[in-house]
Amino acid sequence: MTQVLTPVTTRVLTSFEDPTFGPAQWEELLARGDTNAVNLTWPFQRAWWTSFGRGTLLLTVAERDGRAVALAPLFADGG
Repeated sequence: MTQVLTPVTTRVLTSFEDPTFGPAQWEELLARGDTNAVNLTWPFQRAWWTSFGRGTLLLTVAERDGRAVALAPLFADGG
């Protein structure tokens, strides 16, 4: 039997305080993964951005069927 997967969509969050994807959703996504590292948590990432961030924050979440499947804390600095 062939499994049909629905497409993955992406969107950029407005900030670490985005009301559509906050700390609880971030931690739930992290808990489903295989990596358990403090530097992947919402508090660490937010603190890092507050201390060292520059340019434009591009917190990008990938979703399938309305459920987060990946998150990439990216930023753009210049061109």
